[in-house]
Amino acid sequence: MVKNIKNYKLRDIATIERAKKGKDYPQGATLIQVSATKGQTIYHNGGKVDGKFAVVHAKKESFLTDDFLYFYIKHAMPGYIDWVRVGLNIQITELELFPIKLPFPPTPKEKR
Repeated sequence: MVKNIKNYKLRDIATIERAKKGKDYPQGATLIQVSATKGQTIYHNGGKVDGKFAVVHAKKESFLTDDFLYFYIKHAMPGYIDWVRVGLNIQITELELFPIKLPFPPTPKEKR
């Protein structure tokens, strides 16, 4: 049994925005298709992004890396999409509420 599960929302640990036409996004972002989606996710290698995607980056103050965030989202997003999708699309506000559940080791006791 895993103890010390921490529950976060994606918005707590990452920036999330709808891709803007003509804007270059840095390498490492997770792209989540929000238009006509089945939960597709792509690791972004840098450059412009199609407007049908949301761009997700781990916040600098976050304890997660972009690579880990991509891996987590890639495996957990399809089930979440089925639950929150409206028609063929998903709203950015629903992505913000995407749950991130991570086990952490117990805090060590202070030395006496």
